[in-house]
Amino acid sequence: MWQGQNYLWLSHSSSSGGGQSSNRVSGSNTNRLVFVQVYHRHGDRTPLLCLHKNHDLETKMWSGLVCKSYSPYVLPAHMDTDQDSLIETENPHHVRTHDTDADPHEKKEANKLCQWKNIAQRLRGAYLVHSNDNYYGDNYTIDSRDPKRFKDKLELLTFERHYTKAWMGQLTERGVRQMEEVGRWLRKRYIDELGYLSPTFHSGNDGTSNSNKLWIQSTNFARTMYSVDSLLMGLYPMTHRTGENKSIAIHVDIDKTFFYPYPKLCRKWSRVRQQNSAYLEANSDKHFYFYFYLSFQKKGGKREGKKKKIEITLNINITQKKKKKKSLGEALLCRLAHQKDLPADIPQETIRDYCDYSAKRVTYQYSRNDESCRLAFGVMLDKLFHSMKHDDGMFRIVSCHDNTILSLLAALKKEIPGWPPYASTIIFEVQLITSFSFTKKLYGYTIYIIYMLAH
Repeated sequence: MWQGQNYLWLSHSSSSGGGQSSNRVSGSNTNRLVFVQVYHRHGDRTPLLCLHKNHDLETKMWSGLVCKSYSPYVLPAHMDTDQDSLIETENPHHVRTHDTDADPHEKKEANKLCQWKNIAQRLRGAYLVHSNDNYYGDNYTIDSRDPKRFKDKLELLTFERHYTKAWMGQLTERGVRQMEEVGRWLRKRYIDELGYLSPTFHSGNDGTSNSNKLWIQSTNFARTMYSVDSLLMGLYPMTHRTGENKSIAIHVDIDKTFFYPYPKLCRKWSRVRQQNSAYLEANSDKHFYFYFYLSFQKKGGKREGKKKKIEITLNINITQKKKKKKSLGEALLCRLAHQKDLPADIPQETIRDYCDYSAKRVTYQYSRNDESCRLAFGVMLDKLFHSMKHDDGMFRIVSCHDNTILSLLAALKKEIPGWPPYASTIIFEVQLITSFSFTKKLYGYTIYIIYMLAH
């Protein structure tokens, strides 16, 4: 069940006639909603990291949760599909590679699950577009509605092509339901309660179209595209769409996006992030990970013995593979969300503490100082502020990731409550406030920020 709650609250006025802080947002005769920006994390998905040495075990374990209507993953022919027969044993006659490019089956499945043309065909109420400026662009260089013209472009693969298994990072049935619920909540608030959006989405050239008021963006991941497609089905069910084209455009960032802090896109940001990571390694990580090691154990013993036991339990040496720390936290958090394949020797509270710490560690890399924040997400914040000032009447939705949510919380100087759950959402509302002083009418703007959590 997706339930909204006012987890974060911020009120800001741009003039003396502006609004005041409040504990709830509601429409009033003196307030007029003029802009809404929604950032949501994708819905529930499968893990990004295998924790078992036998990867076939994980393939059989997780592939069954993938939403088949969006991502019809097919098990390799040699695998037994009987879930009750899962036994973690090494098969000396079948060596699995970590590289999908060297595995014909995984390569085939990756193309099927992550290719733009295949994704576009499975969308229920949307289509994919790309332009040089996805934030405002309308001269599309890719448009999935015209497969003949953009045949070569639609052969593109999403970022999931880099995963070691094609089933990794795919939206689950639970994730679809989460995002539909987010969409229904948005409809209740911005259509039924505040009347900000029209009850019906209408497109066409008859002068009555309202499609230009709704702008959707997504990162180049199948799960974010499918997530926002599911959200739109809750916001505007097909029975509430009219006009020539009932599908809604999803503007997809291909190689570069300001919704995710890729260090490879900026040398300076890569250097600063490495410096921030080095500081963490020297001042905090060793102490925490040692505590995490001890928390695994039920009985006493030598420290070295405990350390080895943990490495056996997780099949990963997190002291040597430091780049795996965030991935390990993600993999454990995913298992917590599904209550599936959890290490028997590790209390769930300890795992959650570890994941929460990992979230704070990642956030610190983005927000150690103003320079870090500017390099990581300065462009995104600049775009947001520009929209708040100039995009009157717009309703913008961005389908993104946990790091996007974390960066926004960090930019707002809010304490990070933990790793953002699937479908967690941050909403920015800009309200125009009118007040009277003598014979003059004063205007001010109040920005409300709501952090919604999925449960």
